Amino acid sequence: MLGLAGQPMIDALMQRLDAINCEKWLATSDSDEDDVLSIFARKHGWQVLRGSKEDVLSRFEQILTRGDTTYCLRVTGDNPLVCPTGLTEMIRKFDDLCQEIDYMSDFDFGEYPVGAFAEIFSVPKFLSGVKDIPADEPWHFAHVTSWMRKSTRISPLQLPSIFVPRTSWRWTIDYPEDLEFISQLIKCMGRSWISSTYPEIVRVLDSKPQLLAINFSLKQKPIELG
Repeated sequence: MLGLAGQPMIDALMQRLDAINCEKWLATSDSDEDDVLSIFARKHGWQVLRGSKEDVLSRFEQILTRGDTTYCLRVTGDNPLVCPTGLTEMIRKFDDLCQEIDYMSDFDFGEYPVGAFAEIFSVPKFLSGVKDIPADEPWHFAHVTSWMRKSTRISPLQLPSIFVPRTSWRWTIDYPEDLEFISQLIKCMGRSWISSTYPEIVRVLDSKPQLLAINFSLKQKPIELG
């Protein structure tokens, strides 16, 4: 299990997300190797759904059919720097626009660092559209919502001006260089990193461009590769 500043990464991420007032679920696999994830989730008071390792989408179906939730904010475990304040703003904005849009994220717009925020989507639209996923596009079952970005009403992030755009930055962990970048950033910020906001992290990185150089040349993997 990856660690950050002596703390398991999933534990640190959940600690950051504790600041958001909402029902929280961990959708993980039923593999023995993910037992520890369930332990951390329950430590933070999250509910847990365990299902297929390959069909991640089916886990979300099982969770979202259990209630009358109108929208879902999806955060992935490889993005430890997601900003709770920014996510709260996303929820507020989506709630305002939910009659006009089905999906909101920065994935197809690239204004913010990869991994800085999340995606939020309409649960009714998700549940009604799953059956129409093309059989020859199996990657959607791993990426859960990628099909929504092609076939529903999407919107870029609509955040207050304090969330200044920063294109081409990477705050996600796909490669060893990504982990090195975030580890060095956390070392620089000290213990305050666990409660840091997007604007605070940006200010640090603007003053230390050498940190950005660690993973700047890396490209995001195509979704077709899983």
